[in-house]
Amino acid sequence: MTLTAQKGTEMALSLEQLAGIKHALARKGHSETDIAQIVQSHTASLRSEINPTARKFGMAVANVLFGFGFTKVNVEGLEGTLSALNQGAFSVVSTHLSYADIPILANLTGTTDTFIIGGNNVYNVPVIKPFLEKFFRNAGMIPIRRDIIDQAAEIDTAEAYAYGIILTNTVAGHLNSGSNVINFHGTGRYRSGAIPEGNYLLTRALVQGSRGIVTASITYDKPPEARPFASGQSRRNAIALTGAWQITKAKLTGDSGEAYVVFGEPIAIEHPGMDKAAAKRQIVHTQEAIYESLARNMTLTPTNTVAAALLRHPTTDWFSLLTHSLSIIDQAQDAGARLAQALVGQERADHLREAFEYFERRKAVKGPYAFEITDQRLLNYYAATINPTLDRLLQPSART
Repeated sequence: MTLTAQKGTEMALSLEQLAGIKHALARKGHSETDIAQIVQSHTASLRSEINPTARKFGMAVANVLFGFGFTKVNVEGLEGTLSALNQGAFSVVSTHLSYADIPILANLTGTTDTFIIGGNNVYNVPVIKPFLEKFFRNAGMIPIRRDIIDQAAEIDTAEAYAYGIILTNTVAGHLNSGSNVINFHGTGRYRSGAIPEGNYLLTRALVQGSRGIVTASITYDKPPEARPFASGQSRRNAIALTGAWQITKAKLTGDSGEAYVVFGEPIAIEHPGMDKAAAKRQIVHTQEAIYESLARNMTLTPTNTVAAALLRHPTTDWFSLLTHSLSIIDQAQDAGARLAQALVGQERADHLREAFEYFERRKAVKGPYAFEITDQRLLNYYAATINPTLDRLLQPSART
């Protein structure tokens, strides 16, 4: 049965898909009535639309909350990305180190006719949850259920199987109607700083309807959030979303940095038709291509370079740390890594020193002479953003 879609709506389930859902749920003891309710519930939970007024208001609020979090946004590859998005039915898959990723990407790629996939826990704030949920849906957010999406790639529960199919149809419906979709690689902010391998269900949804996928690697010299490790609990969400005064304080005290956005070359999507084995290979291949592109395009900054040097070459004096940091920079540059402008000029040693002093203020190290690491978790958070790049580029085979 041919799937059809109306602009801004989910795709209709095919007879084969509906039969698969019924079979999977029936095996778990669900009645026909239960199955109908589950399908209806999942479909309604993913419903979204773009109301221009809500979208503009949301962008204004996001820019106020996170616009103070960085001093400058450096962009590479935007022209090619906009050319692809103008064709419609393209997906942008981004890293997700900060809530600031959302206004940055939306502002760069345009706010009209672009849906954003996000976890439904983002509006799980006491008292105002109903208002936030309605607002986010009207602003073009496709709210996904993290409790299902976060499961392993192999879908081994009937409800997850049903949800996965409906999610795929919803996202594909928006793409097939000509809209674009922004998705954050993984299923939430990177609280460890490391880029995850990705999520099978979300990748499948993008592959189903995308003309192609463009990656966006966003690196922050100093992430805007005052609490980069905040969990998804309601209280933590409220703190993270209303912490503008802390971000402003960082700006005023000189602890805000630059953001670096690198858009990758479009990843072509082949649609193998009804061959399920070929379709699965395409999804896995696309997932690997997305990860490789995201990791390759992360930017070395003073803070993540100093953090990597501290963890890779434990030392107790500044001059040894500076030597190790400069060695990482030189080797990475020779291998083609992207460097922040602060690491290219003659004043790079001064910028590295400022990064070290930043970690002193954050109580991650004690210094400035005979120093020690006092918060390895924070250093890991910064270093993890470029570890895949360094691991790949600094190997002897990568430089030959």
